[in-house]
Amino acid sequence: MRRKKKAKQRHRKSIRHAETHEQQSRVQIALEFGWALLFFVLLAVAKEHFVDHSIVGEHIKQTAYDISQVWLAAKRDSSNVPIAVVDISALEPCPQRQADGSVLYPRQALEAAITEVIKQKPAALAIDIDFSPGKDIGCTPLDTEELEREKELPPDQLQFSERGGPPFFDFCLDQEQPIFLGVYRTQYDAPDQWLGSPDYSGLAATISLPVETGPEEEVAKEPDGVRRSMTRQIEHESGTALDSLSFALSKQKPRQLSCTQRLLEHLPGGTFPIIRSLEVGEGFKLDKFLVDFSSLKRLEETTVFYRDGKLTSGEDLNDKLVLMGNTDTAEAVDKFIAPGEVRQVAGVFWHASAVDTLLRGILVQPTKKGELLLDLLFFAPLTLLVFGLRMAYAGKPEVHIPLHRIESIGTKIAAVVIFLFGTYFVSTTRLMWDGFLLVALVTALHPTIESYFRSAARWLWQRRSGGTTA
Repeated sequence: MRRKKKAKQRHRKSIRHAETHEQQSRVQIALEFGWALLFFVLLAVAKEHFVDHSIVGEHIKQTAYDISQVWLAAKRDSSNVPIAVVDISALEPCPQRQADGSVLYPRQALEAAITEVIKQKPAALAIDIDFSPGKDIGCTPLDTEELEREKELPPDQLQFSERGGPPFFDFCLDQEQPIFLGVYRTQYDAPDQWLGSPDYSGLAATISLPVETGPEEEVAKEPDGVRRSMTRQIEHESGTALDSLSFALSKQKPRQLSCTQRLLEHLPGGTFPIIRSLEVGEGFKLDKFLVDFSSLKRLEETTVFYRDGKLTSGEDLNDKLVLMGNTDTAEAVDKFIAPGEVRQVAGVFWHASAVDTLLRGILVQPTKKGELLLDLLFFAPLTLLVFGLRMAYAGKPEVHIPLHRIESIGTKIAAVVIFLFGTYFVSTTRLMWDGFLLVALVTALHPTIESYFRSAARWLWQRRSGGTTA
């Protein structure tokens, strides 16, 4: 009896010991899980404060942005671009004396070009020229005869360039197709001043270039002429809004968005905004969005040229949204560097690419909060998997789980998925995540980095406790 009783006591004692050991193991696992979460926070803080705004960080983000744009273009079906560009660089901005002694006026030449375009029945057209009134924007008279003619013009006509003015605006209003005219000098004025009269405010659309960075960033604009964003609207304190040339033109065709794109547009704006707003002065707010340049090559290849009163053979303009402007890069004022390339492109293609973006779905750019959420999205599942496996087998020491191998393989898989989200799937998700390269690299190296930090923390603790590192 005594032997049986002692055996039972030893059995109960061993059970209690096993339970105590299991509890200690679970506590240790929970502490290590807490350390993993703390390590994630430390990495996120270090990335935001020491890497993102550094020279290296800016170059990595620019490279990631260029790679994403290259993939957008690679996966693009170029046969369904609803925009066409018409080059009117051959039109002189000032009156020209012809060989027969007559004078060709820029306004007449522009009206002739518009007439030729309208013959092909486009859905709508816009002109990338500043038609807003201003001072000293007229051309020098050709001769005394031209000077006398200028004196006969009404005062309201003298404040416009040789291409604009009430007669030209009336001509545009008389057309069947909607026409939008660029304004810049008066874009922050009241609507009745955009084109000099309230009767013409419906023709006006801003051609302003938005500030490239948000208020939380240090750089005022992107270096080397790189442009990412387009103005959507300039909102006035009075409640009126001046659409951009691209936004006004895009309204003339229905948008064709996928279910994923519709979902992204309904996400909270503070995390994944499709429209970003900037204060650009007292009482004014500028809305901007990221541009998808995947249609750029197609737009350049199908550009229609207006020469000698005729349109060259090229893109069929029937039911197209047409942008008229100067495609000569050397002469263009608002040229930009094409993403992923080193060449400069005329600004009219920037406006055209923005129209395409609005119709196909605006690119989503995560904020700092969104980047943290994406980091956690790819970090948490693997950490939770390792934590769950360790907890499940904490009381089964006889079962060997290769946790380090699982973590090593899992982090590499996560890094590949992050890279795919930043490249291959960007056309589907519309997620322009310019930090994906850095996050993919950190994720792949995460086990190694954490091991070094853990060893360093253990060494510091031993030093503080008076122990040895041996």
